[in-house]
Amino acid sequence: MNIRRIRKCRARKGGTVAVAVPAPENSWDLNMLTNNLPGGIMSCDATPELNLIQYSDGFLTLFGYSREEIETRFHNRFSEMIWQEDIEATWADVRRQMAKGNTKQIEYRVKHKDGRLISVLDRGQLMIQGGKPVFCCILIDETETKQALEALRLSFERYQIIMDQTTDIIFEWDIGSDSLVLSQNWKKKFGYRPVCSEISTSLFSAPTHLHPDDLPKIREAMERIASSPAYVEVEFRIMKDSGQYIWCRARVTPQQGSDGRITKAIGVIVDIDEEKRTAQNLLARAERDTLTGLYNKGTAQALAERYISEADSAHLCAFMIIDVDDFKYVNDVFGHLSGDVMLSDIGAMLQKMFRGHDVLGRIGGDEFAVLMRDISDIGAIPIKAQDILYAFSHLLNAQQEGCNLSCSIGISLAPADGMDFQTIYQKADTALYHAKMKGKNQFAFYSPELPVLGAREGRAGYGTAVSKTIDSEREAPSIKAQLAEYVFHVLYQSEDIMSAIPPILEIVGRQFDVSRVYVFEDSADGSYCNNTYEWCSADCEPQKDNLQQVSYAELLGDYYTLFDENGVFYCRDVGLLPANPRDMLQEQDIKSLLQCAIRDNGRNRGFVGFDECRMNRFWTQEQISALSMIAEIISIFLLKSRAQSHTSEMLQNLTAILDHQDSWIYAVEAETHRILYMNRKMQELLPCLAPETCCYEAFFKRGAPCENCPLREMRDDGQGGGTMFSYLLSREVRIHIAKVPWSGEHQAYLFSCFDLQG
Repeated sequence: MNIRRIRKCRARKGGTVAVAVPAPENSWDLNMLTNNLPGGIMSCDATPELNLIQYSDGFLTLFGYSREEIETRFHNRFSEMIWQEDIEATWADVRRQMAKGNTKQIEYRVKHKDGRLISVLDRGQLMIQGGKPVFCCILIDETETKQALEALRLSFERYQIIMDQTTDIIFEWDIGSDSLVLSQNWKKKFGYRPVCSEISTSLFSAPTHLHPDDLPKIREAMERIASSPAYVEVEFRIMKDSGQYIWCRARVTPQQGSDGRITKAIGVIVDIDEEKRTAQNLLARAERDTLTGLYNKGTAQALAERYISEADSAHLCAFMIIDVDDFKYVNDVFGHLSGDVMLSDIGAMLQKMFRGHDVLGRIGGDEFAVLMRDISDIGAIPIKAQDILYAFSHLLNAQQEGCNLSCSIGISLAPADGMDFQTIYQKADTALYHAKMKGKNQFAFYSPELPVLGAREGRAGYGTAVSKTIDSEREAPSIKAQLAEYVFHVLYQSEDIMSAIPPILEIVGRQFDVSRVYVFEDSADGSYCNNTYEWCSADCEPQKDNLQQVSYAELLGDYYTLFDENGVFYCRDVGLLPANPRDMLQEQDIKSLLQCAIRDNGRNRGFVGFDECRMNRFWTQEQISALSMIAEIISIFLLKSRAQSHTSEMLQNLTAILDHQDSWIYAVEAETHRILYMNRKMQELLPCLAPETCCYEAFFKRGAPCENCPLREMRDDGQGGGTMFSYLLSREVRIHIAKVPWSGEHQAYLFSCFDLQG
């Protein structure tokens, strides 16, 4: 099919029409060329109508129309073929390009005969023919390309969304340039820009954000990646901007160039810190005593057996059994929480007193064992035993109920007293019995003159009862019951809970002789907390003003993990806490504290706390029980008051919104037509409306519902309305009605009336 030129002829009744006429025969080669090009070729005038001058068969194939259809349907105007939504933008693009030259490359859509939209790439040039400007254009169908690009864009968008939502970090190591490219997640996770150049040296040069202990295996992994196409996986620690190291796993796949050499490596860095620490915790739980952090009995025995069997005259070992004197009395007075804290403190104290390669374990309720290894001077053993006795005597403060803490120590030596654990243990146990017999608070070495006792038979009755907790039902309830009853009575009778809490905190603080009593409440999203109430003793500096919007992430960390299953956080020495929150608590001069969580449906909402700023305090069981109950009572009333305040505030906000509407709004009860609510504009219209008045009485002075009441024509979806004449306003109004739930089980209809003359 030849390219045809469109000739304009006069129609019979005036005007002109465009008809196609054959091109000259000598254009055959040009026709063959143009008709075999992808897409179509056309020329049109540079008027808004874009009247077609000539076009190829490919033009017809591109859009699916015949020449007759283009003439009759579009009147040979290309502007009518372009999708109308694209016309304005297309001309704007053309004008912008024509301002720079006489060529254009634009994109627009044309509706195909079969109804689908085709994306067209139009490459054209503005020329002068017959003294008039003409566009000569090549049109290419790029619908599939557009669809592919859109699919690629959506795919990239999905990939970007996934990357933004995951903590995994994608990286590429260019081995040739020794440079690294990482996804933006790195900055989000670690808080600083990564090292990206000269990786092979900069990663290992000080200062580095990699853990020093992990550098050798990282270097070895990089050497394997650069030399072999095999998949590589390595675990190591990376420092965050806070200084904390987190465990990560890098999975790396090398890429080979055409010459077979490794040129790049693609990988992902995954945060496995929780997984790693969980595994380490499980291992620690298997080996360690959960209360003291020392080895448990089984692990201590296994390690001691190995080291004792290796002992010789040059590598002397001393085995000590340390038993707390009269621990039952201490436990009865202070209760299980304080008793557990004392045992934990003993464990921490022993760890500080011995070397890292010595074996320390808790082998009973109040019994500890130590194996001192590689002793070159036997005289160091009694000195160490005396140091332990001294440390025990200073573990409790003098103010702590006049209670003194002491221990007795039995000591045996290897290889002098035996070469196996069972023998050494039994002889140390015999020495411990004799230390108890001599009055406790002393140590004794085993000697052959001492009779060897079997399986604890000689130690009963010498004040070494295993740690035992007093049942809370059997403890003296006087303080707990009286104070709890008082607090409950005050809060229950108070009309203003917020005003009642401060005097309660003062009474509790004075009764238990603490430095500070306070309440912290969490924000709605739980990201920070505020000190909302505080009482301080005369010698304690108030902290409330300094403790507003305290961030958990920045200052307190995973704070609620410090609370036990009963919602109690007991800390005798804040110096032993993690950096967050230790630093913040020490800034307030706090030495010990007891806190009780405020919980609402299982969710932590804050805590009630009691601080001691004078000493590392042991709280008695009676104090802990009483303070926990008081904190729980305060929490219940505080949560109730906050909920009521929140509800009241929401109600006020909703009322304010409705009062500021430029329409008359009211609600009526579905069954009785009784008016339940009116906004301010409605109240101004009916200022003296009596309670319980029905709408037909108030608006129409009727004794029964109106025959044309709009409620009779409500739709199934609970919506309705229309226009009606208002006698109150003396004009027609437009009404919208919606069915709404009301308090109790009642149904109501909300009317919104709009002034048609407004």
